[in-house]
Amino acid sequence: MDGKACFRVSAILLICAPLFLPRNVRAGGRKLAQASTTADRQAYFEPHPHRNYVMQWNLTVQRTLPLGIPMQLGYVGSRGVHNIFRVTDADIVLPTLTPRGYLWPSPAGSGTRPNPNAGNINASFWEGDSYYDALVLQVQSPVGQRFQATGSYTFGKSIDTSSGSIGGGEYSNAITNPLWFDTRLTRGLSDFNIQFALRISF
Repeated sequence: MDGKACFRVSAILLICAPLFLPRNVRAGGRKLAQASTTADRQAYFEPHPHRNYVMQWNLTVQRTLPLGIPMQLGYVGSRGVHNIFRVTDADIVLPTLTPRGYLWPSPAGSGTRPNPNAGNINASFWEGDSYYDALVLQVQSPVGQRFQATGSYTFGKSIDTSSGSIGGGEYSNAITNPLWFDTRLTRGLSDFNIQFALRISF
């Protein structure tokens, strides 16, 4: 590799099948108002979820620096589509979309929930999205030396509409009950986003 640059391009497509739901849940439709009217906690699943999948790609450049030091510089990216979007309680008073944005009824407590006869409705929708982009740099000590060391640095960013897969408040810095009716409102840095990462091993 001395004096030459090697390029490697690879792409990975992962496809995950959606959760198969019980017949009585699928028949319920998308309307939360069709949930059972009880004060107990309930669960709702999107009856006809879209297929969830994640696309991954990377581009890597490898080169040998002076003194025989191997160096690798790469770009890593991924895109998640139709990720699971979970909320603790979907039975909330919904706002009205206006030219100035969403407006909730005023005064507080004057609105009507989709199902006023139900308690909390834990809901799962397959409407989430995720994005990840990172620049990765890795340097190693020359092969054959007694002292072997590897250093890697990552500069990346992870963005999604919901980071939790078990519940809305899965992380300590997460929103407990994200707004499910418009996922654009919750788009931002992932709860687990780490922008800079440095690792040295020897």
